[in-house]
Amino acid sequence: MIVKKSGRQIPEIFEMDGEAAFRELERQALTDAAQSERCVISTGGGVPVDPANRALMRESGVVVRLIASPETILARLTTGNTTRSGKKWRQTVRPLLQGGEPMERIKVLLGEREEAYATADEAVDTEESIPEETAARVIAAWERVTQAWSVE
Repeated sequence: MIVKKSGRQIPEIFEMDGEAAFRELERQALTDAAQSERCVISTGGGVPVDPANRALMRESGVVVRLIASPETILARLTTGNTTRSGKKWRQTVRPLLQGGEPMERIKVLLGEREEAYATADEAVDTEESIPEETAARVIAAWERVTQAWSVE
């Protein structure tokens, strides 16, 4: 939604305008999406860090956290290639993982974000699942939470 609305790729927004400007665009996109009914909003990992975003997410519906190991996250967020000499290299596609060691950065970000992530209604382990299995687990989590809400 951010790319479509701004007409720019996320790395370009980070580079030209900085992280704070990106987070504002992200907040606006979440606010717009939260106005919709009967939809799934898939956010980036930084969205729940903002207390206002967390509150909006909780007011709007069920919040499901997707969990994976740092190794799996790195594999999902990078492209890999092999050079002509046979040396393997990986390039991250996320601005916050640029520069330095991406694995260490992922571990730091997960640690910094854990308190915010822990506020989710449910957590779904995605480590070994294909997207269809993850979707089924998210639906089951949504059903558990909404059923519990109807009992309260």
